[in-house]
Amino acid sequence: MRLISYLSLLVAFASVGCTSVTVEPLAPGVKEVLVRENPKVTMDGFLPYVIKSFESRGIATRVIKESDTAGDAYVVTYTALRSWDVTTYLSSAEFWVHHRSDLVGHAEYHLRAKGGLALTKFQHVETKLDPVFAELLLHYPLRSQTPVQP
Repeated sequence: MRLISYLSLLVAFASVGCTSVTVEPLAPGVKEVLVRENPKVTMDGFLPYVIKSFESRGIATRVIKESDTAGDAYVVTYTALRSWDVTTYLSSAEFWVHHRSDLVGHAEYHLRAKGGLALTKFQHVETKLDPVFAELLLHYPLRSQTPVQP
């Protein structure tokens, strides 16, 4: 009986690692965004992934530094956190899209309890964030990756 209780507790703990995603989609009509580089996010390939996520849906991007002014542009800011369990993995990411001072889009990805015992916490950044960007950029269909032959 004690073994069954222990196994039930272990299964419950493993399932705590559920993912929480909150999204306010970006309204249609945005042609270009400025992505404000966050030097505190040091994950290899993270910024290129963010750029690719917008550009693959037809939204042009330019990267700007923290100190650069944006004027009347749409500006994407982001943060991401890593956790460690044998290796590092993405445990949290948040994206904001502002136009002037108005928040016009927002997406948040978070592993509850840093993923617990769930092995899915070790998935690649793309695997975790593709569904998040699909919701954030709901009004921007994914462009075909296959070049059209003339």
